[in-house]
Amino acid sequence: MPKKIFIFDIDETLLCRGKSLYRLNSVEVTRSSYDPYSKNGLGCYTLQKEKMAAIMQGIIANGDDIAFVTAGGIEKKAIKKFFNVSTMSI
Repeated sequence: MPKKIFIFDIDETLLCRGKSLYRLNSVEVTRSSYDPYSKNGLGCYTLQKEKMAAIMQGIIANGDDIAFVTAGGIEKKAIKKFFNVSTMSI
């Protein structure tokens, strides 16, 4: 069976900046220990941390790949660090 690639939009799917929290209503947010947008100093929150970690761990365990897209100015290295620190560290 061919490998699948699951693509996640980073902004407001996996993480949220402090200024966008007011729009999230009942979505579970966890303050992240790493902020890929740290130059802005607004703080970063991981959305649905435990659920997203379980989903991503399942994807990896199945031998599939994960890719990320963003309209923001996050570099690849920062996305990878956010992923490792914020979703896989449960």
